[in-house]
Amino acid sequence: MIPAKDSLLNETLPIGLAHGIKLNKDLNENQILTWKDVDYSLDDPTIAYRRSMEKNFRSLLD
Repeated sequence: MIPAKDSLLNETLPIGLAHGIKLNKDLNENQILTWKDVDYSLDDPTIAYRRSMEKNFRSLLD
């Protein structure tokens, strides 16, 4: 687990959303997953809400 600030800055995939998500490339052992490493659909309301929340809160990091 990493702090929320680091998670937002690195666009990491929340562990609670990882179930059923498909990787789109090979990863190294113990590598932290990012949104860029997986295929996802914004048609999924949970993922759409999370991505929207990340976008809105990212501005608070400045």
